[in-house]
Amino acid sequence: MAKIEIRHNPQLTKEYLMEVFRLHFTGKYEVYMTKVVDRDFVVKKSGMSGVFLKLKNKDEKTQVVFNRNAPSAIFRGLFGFIPLLFSGHDVMKDVRTFLETAQEFK
Repeated sequence: MAKIEIRHNPQLTKEYLMEVFRLHFTGKYEVYMTKVVDRDFVVKKSGMSGVFLKLKNKDEKTQVVFNRNAPSAIFRGLFGFIPLLFSGHDVMKDVRTFLETAQEFK
């Protein structure tokens, strides 16, 4: 799991954050809200490869927590953490780079 602190913005919502990601990654990844516990949305490359994100706004800090996992519940159920060994590195790198460089978060 990784955390990146972005410019503090108590009004930032998970929906707005997801929309910024969706606009940035249109055509490359699918971005949508998720029902996975303690995650807000997912950046999905395939059913086996993606990154889950969670916005945390507290104590004068705004952080985005993210981790690789299979977006498909079927893959997670059948294979557990095995897909993490082989996929998602490129998506994770793209998410990290975007959070570190996007003007919306500076």
